[in-house]
Amino acid sequence: MLDEAKFSSLAATQIEVFPEIRHVAAAPDLIVKFVYPLQGNETAIGLDYANNDEQRDAAVRAVEEEGIVLAGPVDLVQGGQAFISRGAVFVTDEVSNLRNPWGIVSVVLDAQSVYRAAGLIDNVSTEFAILGRDAEGGKGELFFGRAEIFEQEPVLYEVRVNEGSWTIGAVPVGGWSSSDGANLMVRSQFFGFGVVLVGFALAMALAIRQRLEARTQLMNAIDSIEDGFAYYDADDRLIVSNAKYRALYRLSEPAIKSGATFESILRYGVAQGQYPESAGREEEWIKSRMAAHRRADASLKQKLPDGTWLKINETRTPDGGVVGFRVDITELINAKEEAERANRAKSDFLNVMSHELRTPLSVVKGYATFLTAPQRMKSVRRLLSEIRGTGDRPASPQQAAESVIAEMSSYGQKIVRSADFLTELIDDVLDLSKIDAGKMILNLEEVLIDPHLKAVVGDFAVSAQEKGIALNFAGGVEGAWVRADSVRLRQVLSNLLSNAIKFTDEGSILVSSRLEDVRIIVEVTDTGRGIEVSKLEAIFERFSQIDSSSTRRAGGVGLGLSIARSIIEMHGGRIWAESDGKNGSKITFVLPTQKPS
Repeated sequence: MLDEAKFSSLAATQIEVFPEIRHVAAAPDLIVKFVYPLQGNETAIGLDYANNDEQRDAAVRAVEEEGIVLAGPVDLVQGGQAFISRGAVFVTDEVSNLRNPWGIVSVVLDAQSVYRAAGLIDNVSTEFAILGRDAEGGKGELFFGRAEIFEQEPVLYEVRVNEGSWTIGAVPVGGWSSSDGANLMVRSQFFGFGVVLVGFALAMALAIRQRLEARTQLMNAIDSIEDGFAYYDADDRLIVSNAKYRALYRLSEPAIKSGATFESILRYGVAQGQYPESAGREEEWIKSRMAAHRRADASLKQKLPDGTWLKINETRTPDGGVVGFRVDITELINAKEEAERANRAKSDFLNVMSHELRTPLSVVKGYATFLTAPQRMKSVRRLLSEIRGTGDRPASPQQAAESVIAEMSSYGQKIVRSADFLTELIDDVLDLSKIDAGKMILNLEEVLIDPHLKAVVGDFAVSAQEKGIALNFAGGVEGAWVRADSVRLRQVLSNLLSNAIKFTDEGSILVSSRLEDVRIIVEVTDTGRGIEVSKLEAIFERFSQIDSSSTRRAGGVGLGLSIARSIIEMHGGRIWAESDGKNGSKITFVLPTQKPS
């Protein structure tokens, strides 16, 4: 993309070599946008060739003929006369590979300077006149010298200019003499003038057009690079950067201009919050980053405010400049962090699983021991004492037997609860393996949602009552159906209620439903301790625990919510959690409605 700084640099180089150039203008879409030098030529900005009667035809012809059109001399809007050499610039489309017109570049040659350089002004031996303004040849308008010269049997010379020409006439000062030498001298001057005037103008326009097209092609190539690219010269000033580079450093973009130093761009970015790692130690960070930039031999990682991670590679060029690439490695970093997070979750899972398995197994093993050696039970020993008559306190055999039964029942209940817990753990692991293998099959049927939800809530009434928690159901979708696996749907709600009771010490739990468009929304709201905002998404990840320590208050291995999410998503719905981390939590899942067949 051509900007003012790039255009000025290109034009300044040409003017240094050819001082006859008054100015150079670039007109994308035939409207002058860039002029160098700008001072004194401000009025040329905005000139629309398509609407300028004097210059329109030459500009349009340059585009149509895809060549160089030399016009003039013309009166400039900023004053004076000049020859204008116009060349059309074309840009190749990367997709279609077609050359499309970009606009034109005009090289404005000061008419008086050209005349003087060609020896036409103050020539002591020859007087000249030229016909053919805008290359219209001998029939064209006189634009230099006296018309009378063409009445004095002048030496004529036709200069080809693209499809047209100029006709130059010359006579010796003071008229013709009989000497052939004077005639030869005039002809020689003609030849020199034609070469200087035409060759110079055309060569300049062609050179600038070719350089502009080459630079445009180079910039297109640089902009097509998928990574950010920038080149700083030996004075550490930005020469060129591509669109990707500027897009990555969006907050710094206003400062990323050709000619700006790396340090000025860096400091602007720090002030705009472009580099989060610099916060609170700005000068120290700038010093460190500048040192790495000057070495231009380091590979750095940099995090941007939007979470993008960049790998920075900078290399010194032979002329002392620095070429820098910015490679987006966000996906790689995220994958690495995800792998590390999964590894930590796996370790936590193994620790929790070890604890969760040992606890019920210890209960089962401990109380099962009394079944293999019942004489170790207090109630059995008391019964035996009564039978043998050696008891310290008199008791009837019936009372002793009832005591044995009560103790055995208590031990049995503990064994059953531990076995149930073990079964739940094993079921969760099996469900997870089915989900991973894509082998969990849903037995879909039409389910009347409110009665189904109410039944599941009723199953947990005793558990809630034992903790002194109010458990309520507020159905709001009476008569609404979903197409679902009723067993798996029960599993989801059971898991949510189990967690709500587990993490709520006082207050209430409310299960509610409502209809929104063609969706059924179910919410489980509790007044428990809440969930940290940073963990609202993490709780649905497998093996995730709010508290993964072995001393945590609540049991479980962190698979329930992950399985619940998979089941809901298999039904075409979604599930999420809300909490401020202090005042309870709410978990919501959404299912599409189904009309009964």
